Amino acid sequence: MNYLLIPDKFKDCLTSEEVITSIKKGIVKNDKSAIFEEVLISDGGDGFLSSIEKILNLKIVKLKGKDSLRREVETYYLICKDNKTAYIELANSSGISKLKESERNPMHTSTFGTGIEINDAINKGVNRIVIGIGGSSTNDLGLGLISALGVTFLNKDNGEIIPSGSNLNDIVKINFPKSINKKISKIEWVVINDVNNITFGENGCAKIYGAQKGSNNNEIEKIETGGINVHKILKYYFKKDCWNIKGSGAAGGTGYGLKLFTNCKFINGIDFIFKYSGLDEKLKKTKYDYVISGEGQIDNQTFNGKAIDTIIKKIQKYKIPIILICGRSLIDFIDSNVEAILAIDSKPNRKNKLFDDADKFIEEDIYEYFKALWK
Repeated sequence: MNYLLIPDKFKDCLTSEEVITSIKKGIVKNDKSAIFEEVLISDGGDGFLSSIEKILNLKIVKLKGKDSLRREVETYYLICKDNKTAYIELANSSGISKLKESERNPMHTSTFGTGIEINDAINKGVNRIVIGIGGSSTNDLGLGLISALGVTFLNKDNGEIIPSGSNLNDIVKINFPKSINKKISKIEWVVINDVNNITFGENGCAKIYGAQKGSNNNEIEKIETGGINVHKILKYYFKKDCWNIKGSGAAGGTGYGLKLFTNCKFINGIDFIFKYSGLDEKLKKTKYDYVISGEGQIDNQTFNGKAIDTIIKKIQKYKIPIILICGRSLIDFIDSNVEAILAIDSKPNRKNKLFDDADKFIEEDIYEYFKALWK
């Protein structure tokens, strides 16, 4: 049989490649002649560069940067052979997976390090920048990134602020030099976006993702209030508004900051991968018997424009059975296009081993599912 394997990562546990390896091991125990098509996907978050590196002819640029707590780190981005387009993964420098659990709190984190990477690419002469903005540890509206490009955010004492969730309410004005505006304006900006959330409100970045990133309820309110404060200042400065554009809430509002300062184009991460991997064409020409996808946790956010949601919608018209494998499922329904959701935490004896043995459990559950199916 012919299988299309297109899982996302299991965050903090397994990469997409490792998930694919486990799925294949489970399948071949039942189907020795199995044929696999493997696609590394990314919704713009962790693994974005790995996904496109396998598709496009790119070279690696290494540099010293900053993590989201502004500690020095070794990082990298990708650039085309002609040095015209740079590909940057926000999660490389500003990702939540780069921090210990005890360090995670968007009150204190900033996208400044991602801005260092962007600045380096601009200084190398690129005229197009493609940024994957999923998987962030931040909620600074992307203003840390913007400050690294040379825009200054000031408090009431005229002191410079490097934006983070905790100090957005302290910003009273900005300094956006013409030279920096010119530098930003000459670039074509493309943002690979992983969610449909807007910036503020009940469906905004702080209230939907703040707790997940380490903030308590009081901190979430402070981040929200601070964000609205700086939004009013920026709205007055730019004479335009973009907080309620779908996707502006991605990566703690980084979509908002980039849209406002760069007038970037938003592209869904899976649409991007499907296009450049040629998968759309392959689906038209190849008969796949099963599509297997999944991610670490399947919940209501999964169906809010994230990778799995987009994959299901794209596969729908081809009427191919979809199986989802995950660490945990928090939903009590199955999309009509999904044949099964296999959650590896569903067996009680695994509870304390999920992270250590996730690869083995995926293999076991895939094996058992197809074994029962073909009895």
